[in-house]
Parts: sequence; C-alpha cells; structure tokens
Amino acid sequence: MTVATQHHYGDQFSYGREQVEDLLPGLWDPEYAYGTRTSEGEPEPGMPKGSEPDPRKSVDWIAHMCDIQIAWANSSALTPAERAAIFLRHGMHWGQARIAELQGVSESTISRRIDSGIQALIAFLDGEEHDQ
Repeated sequence: MTVATQHHYGDQFSYGREQVEDLLPGLWDPEYAYGTRTSEGEPEPGMPKGSEPDPRKSVDWIAHMCDIQIAWANSSALTPAERAAIFLRHGMHWGQARIAELQGVSESTISRRIDSGIQALIAFLDGEEHDQ
C-alpha cells in the first residue's frame, strides 16, 4: 500500500513529529480535521461556523489527514498500549499524569509509549521500518 505519492519520484518530503502530532486530533474530531477547531477545542479565529473549508485552499492538509488515517488504521508496528496512550493524549487531550494513573504505570512509561507510537506512525508514513 502506498501512503502518499510524494514519497516517489525522488521527492524529499518526510513527515516530522510536530506535523504528526498536529494531525492526530483530527482522527477523532472531524471539526478539528476540517479546520474549524484548534487542538485545544476553541474555534479558530475568523473561521466560519458550520461550514467546511474550500478543499482547493487546503490541499496539503486534507492529503495529510488522509495519510494519518491510513497510518493509524494500518501500522502494525503500533502496540495496543501505544495506541491507547496516543488516543488519550491526542484524542482526549489528557495529560500524561492522568493517563499514567488510569493505566497504572509511570509517566515516563506513558511518555515512552507516546514517543514510540509516534515514531511508528512516522516510519509508516515515510515508508520505513520502525525499530522498537
């Protein structure tokens, strides 16, 4: 399965951690995915309410949202513990202390799970193997 055509034809595009973290809330929040809400849940200043953005003005964003959805659904390198930690952090906007308490582990364990999971997503998006 090819994730993004930009990885072919000698293009140097590569996903970075900040970009992936910016995309993750859109997996669970359509309003965020389509640019009508920030990751903190506040409406973007100047954004019209109840309308979708013009896709011609957000070509890259929509393509990247498609890529992150494919990576989340198909990356076999993500463990269930990593998926849960990423969902609670980026989907529910919980802090690492709250996630650690819920899962009965240390904050450093949650941090490692989130870091490793994000690296697995980046590797999938960039067409590379993920070293755990």
